[in-house]
Amino acid sequence: PQIKQFAGIGIDEFIEGGNRMRFYLQPVTDIHLQSNRRVEIEPNGDITNVYLFAAIALFILLIACINFMNLSTARSASRAKEVGVRKVLGSYRVHLIRQFLSESIILSFLAFALALLITIVAIPFFNELSGKEVQIPFVSPVFYLIILVSSLAVGTLAGVYPAFFLSSFKPVNVLKGKLSIGSGSQMIRRFLVVFQFCIGIILIVGTTVIFKQLNYVQNKRLGFNKEQVLIVEDAYMLRDNLQPFKTELLKSSSVASATLSGYLPVSGSNRSDTNLWPYGQDHNQENSVNMQVWRVDEDYVPTLGLDIIEGRNFSEEFLSDSSAVIINTTALKEFGFEDPIGQKIQTYAYDPVKRQISSDQFEIYTVVGVVDDFHFESVKQEIGPLGLTMGRSSSLTSVRFNSQNTQEVIDQIEGIWKSFAPNQPFNYSFLDDEFGRMYRSEQRLSKIFAAFAALAILIACLGLFALASFMTQQRTKEIGIRKVLGANVKGIVLLLSREFAMLVLVAFVIATPLAWYGASKWFEGYQYKVGIGLEVFLSAGVIALLIALTTISYQSIRAATGNPVDALKNE
Repeated sequence: PQIKQFAGIGIDEFIEGGNRMRFYLQPVTDIHLQSNRRVEIEPNGDITNVYLFAAIALFILLIACINFMNLSTARSASRAKEVGVRKVLGSYRVHLIRQFLSESIILSFLAFALALLITIVAIPFFNELSGKEVQIPFVSPVFYLIILVSSLAVGTLAGVYPAFFLSSFKPVNVLKGKLSIGSGSQMIRRFLVVFQFCIGIILIVGTTVIFKQLNYVQNKRLGFNKEQVLIVEDAYMLRDNLQPFKTELLKSSSVASATLSGYLPVSGSNRSDTNLWPYGQDHNQENSVNMQVWRVDEDYVPTLGLDIIEGRNFSEEFLSDSSAVIINTTALKEFGFEDPIGQKIQTYAYDPVKRQISSDQFEIYTVVGVVDDFHFESVKQEIGPLGLTMGRSSSLTSVRFNSQNTQEVIDQIEGIWKSFAPNQPFNYSFLDDEFGRMYRSEQRLSKIFAAFAALAILIACLGLFALASFMTQQRTKEIGIRKVLGANVKGIVLLLSREFAMLVLVAFVIATPLAWYGASKWFEGYQYKVGIGLEVFLSAGVIALLIALTTISYQSIRAATGNPVDALKNE
């Protein structure tokens, strides 16, 4: 019945048109993270962000495990004789595997204990960054069980490859000094370095993209002026003094204009979905326009800085404006009016006796103006059709002020408020702050992403630094011979840095399409978005390369500037 009343069609025709209306059950516990509908329990979270942060944390843990694998296999030569002697004295391979795994797991337990202490210190900073109130559940047995299992899993993951690798040495070859690490382990180490920097580059791209989108949102032309507008909340408390309150505000030299309306272009304010169609036509699916209809006063347009491109604003001089409407350009396109001024649109009227929408009574509005489109929802949503009508909506009073002394303006408006409502609290906010609140989750996301990216790069560089140190140590005699034969410092530094630079370039080639795909999926939630330019990926690659070269340059320069006599004097 509701479909037939509001859409002017039967249920079969409604479904054939590709529409759907149904009732369904939803667990209350799913609302916070897995739902984001209008008029529901708020604030909403996003399960995607939970999965995203969990995945990034897992990747950072993997980077740490990779560092351990790299360094364990790189140090294999220093433990080769230990393995050979143990095997000669009767140790089986399984005993050696057990020993190396035990070392790794003990390190993991020590790391978890240290991490827990760091977490206790860092949790207040994390709560401030994320806007949450997370606490460590020290009284929960499950918490300690998770730590125990996680420590065991991480230690095993990090130590399993080095354990099998180190225990595979043949004692005869080791004790004769014929140990050859082989190209296989080098290839695995290179792959692991590439994997680390892939993650780092993806995180750098993600952070850059989020910051660019936030900057785009903050500087995008919104269609209204959000600056220097103070919102007085709970204005309905003034009751009959509301209009005198507005009149008194306008007497202040600091106040440029003021409007009484609970409808504002920020989330959390009033909304009103209504079906309207051209006057004189039967209501049907083709001519019906579902649009927002906001009740405002004659000062709403100048106070919000809206741009009227056709017709005029409301005026107290026109008594007929009680049934007038100002539509936005999207609504104009939906109705298809070529000459909108003077056109009439209608909707079903509310029957106060029956307390329901009437099916045979109508409200008719005359278009007196067209306002340029403005974003009255987040830029995640496309601008929809909207109409402004004269009416009472007194929950908020918005005041545009022209003074640079904001505190002085607040004190003046509070003084006027107290003169009308001395026993009521004065609550206020600013329109630009309310606008920024719409994107607070993105701001937190960008900060957390940046922190994760910095952490991942730092851990990768620590491993790279140690690996470069070991590899330059292994090539000490080669470097000494090269210097004796005339190689200069620059040539040796380039030689030692070239392999790592190539690995970072390979990581860049692999990470770029993955980062592009991830950024594209994230942008699907925005109707208005900044483009993903090639410079984002190139800058991420350059940053990763510079970080890698800076990390290994110390070891390279130190090895290249060493005295070749010291490198060659001992056999």
